[in-house]
Amino acid sequence: MDEPSGIGTAHLRAARPTDDLDAVVVTGEAGGAWAVERRDGGWVQVPDPPRAVTSTVTLPPDTAWKVVTKRWGRKAVLARFPDIRIEGDQALGEHVLDMVSVMA
Repeated sequence: MDEPSGIGTAHLRAARPTDDLDAVVVTGEAGGAWAVERRDGGWVQVPDPPRAVTSTVTLPPDTAWKVVTKRWGRKAVLARFPDIRIEGDQALGEHVLDMVSVMA
């Protein structure tokens, strides 16, 4: 799976302390792991989290594909896809569920 460019955008409304880190893990052969860090200027994607993450969202590739190609709403996503796991700060992790990516 390519780098999800929408991960930083999904966090724009997340008013969080500087240095918060949110990670997304898509399992499986086509998956990967990405993280965004809250800095003074906003959310920035970081290749390797410099410390422990505040929240980690883990989902299988089929679920990730369905979540990021449609705008479902957080409650609908969590109800429809029980295989999504959010560890750590639930409120921060739920911002990942707002991510929408366009495949070109």
